[in-house]
Amino acid sequence: MECQTKSPNVVGLCVVKNEQDIIEPFVRHNLRFLDSLLVLDNGSADNTWEILKELTKEFRGLVLGQDDEFAHTQSARTTRMFRSAQLTYNPDYIMPLDADEFIGVAERSAFWAILQQIPHGGYGLMPMRTFVITPDTVTISAEDPPRSLQWRRREESPVFYKIVLRPDGQDVNDLVIEHGNHHVKSVCGREIPCVKLEELSLMHVPVRSRDQFIAKVIVGWMASLARDPAVRSSGLTWHKRDDFDRIANGHAIDDNALCEFSFLYAQSSKSIDWRTDVVRNDLHFDYVRRYSTGKPLDAIQLIARSWEQSLRIGPREMESEGAFYRQPGAKMRFGNHKQSATRALAILLDVYQRRADLQNAFPEAIDSEYSRLIDWALGVSARRWQDADYETLRPYAKWYSNFSDHEATHRDQDAAIAEKNQLIAAKESLQELLLAAEDQLRREQTTRMAMERSLSWQVTAPIRKFMTALRSGPRKSR
Repeated sequence: MECQTKSPNVVGLCVVKNEQDIIEPFVRHNLRFLDSLLVLDNGSADNTWEILKELTKEFRGLVLGQDDEFAHTQSARTTRMFRSAQLTYNPDYIMPLDADEFIGVAERSAFWAILQQIPHGGYGLMPMRTFVITPDTVTISAEDPPRSLQWRRREESPVFYKIVLRPDGQDVNDLVIEHGNHHVKSVCGREIPCVKLEELSLMHVPVRSRDQFIAKVIVGWMASLARDPAVRSSGLTWHKRDDFDRIANGHAIDDNALCEFSFLYAQSSKSIDWRTDVVRNDLHFDYVRRYSTGKPLDAIQLIARSWEQSLRIGPREMESEGAFYRQPGAKMRFGNHKQSATRALAILLDVYQRRADLQNAFPEAIDSEYSRLIDWALGVSARRWQDADYETLRPYAKWYSNFSDHEATHRDQDAAIAEKNQLIAAKESLQELLLAAEDQLRREQTTRMAMERSLSWQVTAPIRKFMTALRSGPRKSR
């Protein structure tokens, strides 16, 4: 394990929707480990947004944004937040989270030590540990989640992992965080180093009460259909589909059913033995509520609000990065890129991969150095020169322009810094020369004074001898 010379800069990302029962513990717990937490509220119909705004008064590291598009486009949203976090914070690590996930270590120092296992430029995989409602705790589970959920599954089948990335302050612009934050891929097909972090688990509390679960399933499935009407057959969110079907087909959500739904959430079907299939939580949730009670909004009320919202707000391109909210006076720098950086770069790389002339002209792009290639794309999309791929690149001209401006600003800043460093170096060199000259002058003065004293002694020696003899008088003869 490498030696940690300074505290790493760790940034969390989270897209939330209708999480008023758990959002306050989520923020308070995870900001014990994170330096900054960017939360994008996806049109919550409960009090999630109001609670978050109150929390910004306590936590300077909490940064909020809003995006009211109803469709559940989590991958696009999280990828764009990842891009913005890199440009704004230069983080060592970036951790995408859901609002029902809690970092599962006791101390921040242990958290840092585990993160160091992630390869530079790669990502780690954190296993999920799911907390459940048991028949013995069904009456108290909704009182103060997650603290009121005391048991978790002994085994996960299948085991799901969530990613934590290590950009090390570099601007990595070819990554896409996939749906659910379970995987990451490069749009140019490069291999990304990865390691499993078995010592760093995420405590997962997806089912917390009857109202919360019913609303979560129905509104979540509505948002999935808004994103992709064919999602039922794609299998992408199979657990939401299956839970929705059980509710839609009249499956009663009594206490026993709620416990079963809780235990089998995103798991293979099996019979449950509550004596052996669960273990008690061995980690403590440390938080104090100030702005919430732990109670979710009534399920019927939340579903009704969400249904109206789904009809009132149609699909649109997300602009989350330009709508981030923070307390006045807090420093924050987010871009306002209205086009998807992921899409713009992916289109350009598709063009690059099929054109040998571009590969010869910009060989550095193979190693993810895209600046010159994007400058070329800007020239094509802006009609500065003719090219057969103009129509392909034209829709993304604004993004290419923004990227080039950003790079130019960095180049100007780098040049200014280099010039300043040269001036500092020249000044230091001049100071060294002056000090050396002063030292040489002092040595010469010392030598001259010594020579003058020696010469003076030699010249005056006969006089001193005569004066000594005169004072002593004539010698007496015997």
